[in-house]
Amino acid sequence: MKSPFLKSDPVFSPFVPANEKGIRQELQGKERQLSVLEGQARQLRLEINRLRSFLSPIQSLPVELLACIFAIACEGEVIKLWEEFSMAPPPTAILIAQVCKHWRAVATTTPELWSQLDMYIGDCHNEGKLKELEPCIIHSKTRAGRRHSWFIRTVKAFLDRSQSLPLNLELFNYEEKLHSKNRCTVHSAERIVIDNADRIQELYLSFVDLGTFPSSLQFPILETLTLRHFRFPETATRFVAPRLSKLVYIDPDVQMVHRQIKFQLSWPSLSELTFFWDLNSKGVSKAFFTVLKQVEQLKTLCVKFNKWRFVDTGTQHSYIRLPHLQTLEIQDASEQFLCRGYLANFAAPALETFELFIADYPYEDQPEVLADIRDFLEFVPGLKSLRIGLCDANFLIPDDRIQPNSYKIFALLDKTVAAMKDADERVFGRTNSTDRQKMAFAAAVPERTVTVTEWPETRESGCLVEKLFGWAARNTEPRRRRRRNMLRKEYLDKALDSERMEALESIFQLLVDDEIPGRRSLLVQL
Repeated sequence: MKSPFLKSDPVFSPFVPANEKGIRQELQGKERQLSVLEGQARQLRLEINRLRSFLSPIQSLPVELLACIFAIACEGEVIKLWEEFSMAPPPTAILIAQVCKHWRAVATTTPELWSQLDMYIGDCHNEGKLKELEPCIIHSKTRAGRRHSWFIRTVKAFLDRSQSLPLNLELFNYEEKLHSKNRCTVHSAERIVIDNADRIQELYLSFVDLGTFPSSLQFPILETLTLRHFRFPETATRFVAPRLSKLVYIDPDVQMVHRQIKFQLSWPSLSELTFFWDLNSKGVSKAFFTVLKQVEQLKTLCVKFNKWRFVDTGTQHSYIRLPHLQTLEIQDASEQFLCRGYLANFAAPALETFELFIADYPYEDQPEVLADIRDFLEFVPGLKSLRIGLCDANFLIPDDRIQPNSYKIFALLDKTVAAMKDADERVFGRTNSTDRQKMAFAAAVPERTVTVTEWPETRESGCLVEKLFGWAARNTEPRRRRRRNMLRKEYLDKALDSERMEALESIFQLLVDDEIPGRRSLLVQL
């Protein structure tokens, strides 16, 4: 293109505006052509990368094998959907689905990745009930409503991806929403359970109002059920679950019961039962014994009482027969369960494993408590494993077996090294190498652990007790200041009177008796 600027004065030339416009148009055309060429170049590079990816070993795997790899990578992992409806850190299944289109297609069609969900149901501030599990429309413009809508859509997507695979669901509600006027939150959890009842295998419900469930909700494959903070017992038996084998009750709300507790458990396959009372509720013991009277088929029973007082209900529940019970674990920090003599209520002739962790009982009650333990053990001739723990009343075992300010002695007599290590790990959370046929004494103290592995040659229980507490006096420091600044040895000498020594000797005699095979252990808090 010839320009008049080359032969004329640019200041006085009339061609300046017209030629500038033409040059700009030509420049824009060239830039468009260049942009098109750059886009074509990018597409060619992407095509090259795509063709190269086909040569990757992972792309040569069949879809079925790739799905198995994903399932192994996510095995045992629960997808958590809570804490402001976020997933932080993202679960492995989500990370896999974000790698590429092919991996996402395989991951979203692999039900094993989406069958274990832990959901904390939030509040969408909708006062109306939802007939179906759908995002909240009424309050969709609010921040809480948008979070809740995202949450419901995500839950539905994950449940759809799990297809027909058995589900493991954990549902949590806000504590204050259980009995509030706001029903949308509760109803969301309800719809999740009702819509998937036919394929739920393990279910954990917390602060979910079971009163809104149908009277006979069918759970054909449900095996494990955990109910935490619910009305008891009207709503405790609404589930029809013929395969239910494990049931856990955590802090049922017995204060809301205004009439006498009368109900019937209808789970014929139930073999494992756990009661965990953490709050001070009226009617606790009555509900507890009412349940136990209906589960004679139990094989495993675990009972945990926190420091709240266990209410005495008189002698009406004086006999609980559990003829098939093989394992009994009692953790009592209430200082009431054994003082009331409740241990004598259990008749378990087939018992093989007995684990008892009790609080540091008042001084005047300890001889009677230990004597009750001895009397109970006389009626379990088939006992193979015995563990007895005396611990402080301000924490439960095994969640916090070692506290910074607590000192314990752990005594164990066993005939196998493997069982010795197993018991040591269970109590102290560490591995202690020992020789066969030896007694291990261990005291947990700040920043150090002292162990003595030599089993005393004498078989006399009285001498054994003296050696045990004598060793503790020499190798540990006082847990707290004793009265009148007594040293540990002085304190022990004063505390171990003849009556208490006699009870302890009876317990030690059981530990060293060769007629009871298997492991025996004693955990004593000083």
